[in-house]
Amino acid sequence: MLHGELIAFDWIEQNTGHALGKADGTISSCYRVTQNGLWEFRRIHGIAAVEESADTNEKPKPRIPRKKKEKNESQVGAAAE
Repeated sequence: MLHGELIAFDWIEQNTGHALGKADGTISSCYRVTQNGLWEFRRIHGIAAVEESADTNEKPKPRIPRKKKEKNESQVGAAAE
């Protein structure tokens, strides 16, 4: 019941795709804490959350343009048919 409420409030999410099986048959890491879950945990325990603010003086990294694929004559002929 508790894990259902935690999922409903978006404080944890299922992580079964990356779960680790142990030799004794148990599975660990089935859930992971979301950003909302960390924020609520810090709020409840009185821990100040550090906001990561982007520095306005930093320039964004330039994007590398993609190379366009050139069409072969066989591809052009097949597309026309």
